[in-house]
Amino acid sequence: MPVYTLADLKKSGHVLWKGFKLDESKMIHRNEGVSLTNSLCYDNEIIPAWTNNAKILYLCGEDDEVWRTDFANTFIETCPEEKKKNIELIIYPEAGHAIEPPYTPLFTSMVSKTLGITLAMGGQTEAHAAAQEDAWKRILHFLHKHLPQKHHQSSRI
Repeated sequence: MPVYTLADLKKSGHVLWKGFKLDESKMIHRNEGVSLTNSLCYDNEIIPAWTNNAKILYLCGEDDEVWRTDFANTFIETCPEEKKKNIELIIYPEAGHAIEPPYTPLFTSMVSKTLGITLAMGGQTEAHAAAQEDAWKRILHFLHKHLPQKHHQSSRI
């Protein structure tokens, strides 16, 4: 999946992609923490993760309080038509930001050391749990399908 960040992505001291900027006046303060979805400026250049023909499994939650789900659609729309076949986008209704391995608890907030605030993560318990189960199956299938398999030959003594 493509990676987006609040910090600039650098290599050898040079900025490759600018991080997202925050409009603090649009932050929504909730009991769980701060929602960033309306405060991020989504006009950054899209990281062209498709340029090396990589297969991409892009999983996100519709109830994410950190990134807006429509940015995933923008990523797909920006992708050249011939590369779209390499991308699988799954948007889980009522799932939050951190889609972890199954049977881990839903956490609705997280301390961001980068921002120095507690972030609201979103997600409804049952829907998020179902998303984690489904996502795990998809991730394993994706990895088995697209990673080269090493064939081990047994040695005879």
